[in-house]
Amino acid sequence: ALSQLGRAQSASGNNDFAQRQLTQALSLFKQHEDDRNTIATNAYGEALTNFAEVSYSKGNFVKSSDQLDSALKVFQNYRKGEARVHLFQGYIAGSIGEIGRAVAELTKAADLYRSVNDKNGETVARTTLELAHAGIGDESRLIEVHLNAIKVFQLTGDQKSEATALNLLGSTYEFLKKHDLAIAHFQESLRLSQEIGSVDGATASALQLAIVYETSEKIDQALDYYERCLKLARSVGNARDEVNALNGLASIYAGQGRHKLAARLYQKTLKFYESISDLRGQSRVLNAYGDFLLQRGEKSEALDLYSRAYGFIEKVDQPGISITTLYNLA
Repeated sequence: ALSQLGRAQSASGNNDFAQRQLTQALSLFKQHEDDRNTIATNAYGEALTNFAEVSYSKGNFVKSSDQLDSALKVFQNYRKGEARVHLFQGYIAGSIGEIGRAVAELTKAADLYRSVNDKNGETVARTTLELAHAGIGDESRLIEVHLNAIKVFQLTGDQKSEATALNLLGSTYEFLKKHDLAIAHFQESLRLSQEIGSVDGATASALQLAIVYETSEKIDQALDYYERCLKLARSVGNARDEVNALNGLASIYAGQGRHKLAARLYQKTLKFYESISDLRGQSRVLNAYGDFLLQRGEKSEALDLYSRAYGFIEKVDQPGISITTLYNLA
């Protein structure tokens, strides 16, 4: 009961409270480690997975991944639990730029969900899997997948997954440079997340809106949504989205000539991505920070940052980042 309450609290944005409940739940499970039957053992694995989900929500991917690995070792022929572990491992791998591993984890998750006839879980896994192929796939197919996912979630009443699918569809339109359509879907996702009390969902939507407004050179709107994202992320202890918002603010401040503040934010975001071994995040910040230094005439310092980003090209395996890094070096 404490384990499930912790997961529900996390979904409502109360991550610190959720962490306390899950810590208590795990302590109770460990007290009975010698006499746990299969059902109790799988419940223990679910508690570990719930804790991993809280850690993921707070942006601590290293801790979350370790907890997921522990859960996978605990489960005893519990395919639905294993599917959820592989789903979140896929999220983590994709977020730090390890696309090959993300595809493998998400494929496992989808297959396991299908084996237990969990349509919602399979749809989430396959939709995220399609997104992992977004840079090399058929965009019209990708849009169709997201639209079908939204229909499934509407039929099953899974509004949180519906909000996520709306965000993913918005990201696809952003990739296609259809900014008005991207904004419309991000706004709908934000509205739905606020309606159901999903702070994580609202934070993600606010961040996406900030990015697309910045890309569209609508700086006032971008600043507003970065600030909203920052406030939401801090309210639930989501360090990753807090840093993502700070990185966006650094870019805007650099363009406004607020050099000291921009440099401080770039350094802070780079330190965070290094702490969680996020090579994609590091590559993006190194390139952005390098651009900032180059504009100020600090060429050797900029070259050093671009060279560090170049060292991650093969590991990150993302054409867009590779092209940017090579161009900056040239």
